[in-house]
Amino acid sequence: MGPIKFRRDLRHSLSGRAMFPDTQILRQCTAPPAAAAPSALVSPLFGIRKTVSSNAKTLSVLKRDLSTIGEVLVLLRRSGRARAAVCLWRPEEVEVRATAAAGVSAGKQPAGGPQHSNRFQPGAGPSAPDELEGLHPLLVASCGASLAIGLPFLDAALATSSLALLKGLNLAAFATNVVAVSVPGRLDGVQDAEMRRGNFDGGTKSGEGQSLLNDAEEKHPYMLNRSRTLINPSGWAFAIWAPIYLGEAAFIAGQLFASDAANMTLLPSITAPFVAANLFQSLWCASFRPTFGEGWKKWVSAANLGGTAYSLSLVHSATATVTDPTVLSLLLLPLTMHFGWTSAATLVNLNGSLASDQSASTTSLVALGHFSAFVATALGVSITLLQTSPAYGLTLAWALAACSDGMRKRIPSQNSAEEVILSKAATVQRNLCKAGSVICAIAASYIAIFG
Repeated sequence: MGPIKFRRDLRHSLSGRAMFPDTQILRQCTAPPAAAAPSALVSPLFGIRKTVSSNAKTLSVLKRDLSTIGEVLVLLRRSGRARAAVCLWRPEEVEVRATAAAGVSAGKQPAGGPQHSNRFQPGAGPSAPDELEGLHPLLVASCGASLAIGLPFLDAALATSSLALLKGLNLAAFATNVVAVSVPGRLDGVQDAEMRRGNFDGGTKSGEGQSLLNDAEEKHPYMLNRSRTLINPSGWAFAIWAPIYLGEAAFIAGQLFASDAANMTLLPSITAPFVAANLFQSLWCASFRPTFGEGWKKWVSAANLGGTAYSLSLVHSATATVTDPTVLSLLLLPLTMHFGWTSAATLVNLNGSLASDQSASTTSLVALGHFSAFVATALGVSITLLQTSPAYGLTLAWALAACSDGMRKRIPSQNSAEEVILSKAATVQRNLCKAGSVICAIAASYIAIFG
């Protein structure tokens, strides 16, 4: 393909007058030439390689090509598909991203008009550049397994460590967690981006029952899985992360300025599981990504989130004897909320992992969904009563209420035969989660008043 024809075809396609013919243009853009002459110009964008003869027209050809690339980027950016213009060298990704670019070539606008046109810009969703994409699934899984096995040994080692070391480890682990959560590219990037814009329905449905997502976003694997799972909390539930992180930041600051006597009664017993919880959640951020979507890899994120909940349960048990109301309310309350939320989130993740398996039967999806509602209710009631922890019960009540509301707002599955069963099961699931939320709230109220 000559430079002029390439430029004309690409501009013609992106301007909405034609479709990419079977992604042929993108394939020609990304496929490396059979043999490149020494005078080949390799563009940093699109992976375009062109051989330009060393004659008087070289500079003019290069100028026209750079101008074309600029036009392409502008068109892609305006159409909300900025990443379709970068990082297309990996052959296995060409087909997927060419499909997303087809919406641009057809001149489609996202649902809701131009105001939603930046959803796929870097940092705004699942198509943002993924700095953690290079982490090998086996490496992430191995780190999680090693952390689980080594936690008892870490706890024993830190039990007699200096307070300065304990404070430093808590600070470093929390900072690692914050950084990992901030890295874009997770499967829930669309939902996260919508929440940052103030849409706490997570981009699934507006108040009028209309989808807030464009075609490419609705076909994203994460959104498709959300239509199959029966444990799918409404977006407003994730607002709980704000008090959790702010509270834990206060805990980190408080341990730095608290007296040694106060720290000695708390830090030696909670530092190891607190560090492990933050590292497990960082590993979850690394594994809740498209590269972990097949085979055994899709279960890694659920395992890491379960490790987070387990580690926080150890923190919660270690603080059961604390009676100081200031310590309980200002320092340990966010840790208890974190424990409760990750307990529920592990069940959500587990259901999502099963839903991502297209071979999973509808019966298994329904069974796991209903079972998860019972497990969440049982956890909320038992831990609340046995460990006199109303904060844990209220957190589970919050999560179950969000799951009940999520069934009311769920987007129907595209598989009509499957949807007949799932829609009926969703009604049952909504009632199960609503009942579980009420039961957990009653248990928490009882402990708060009479406990």
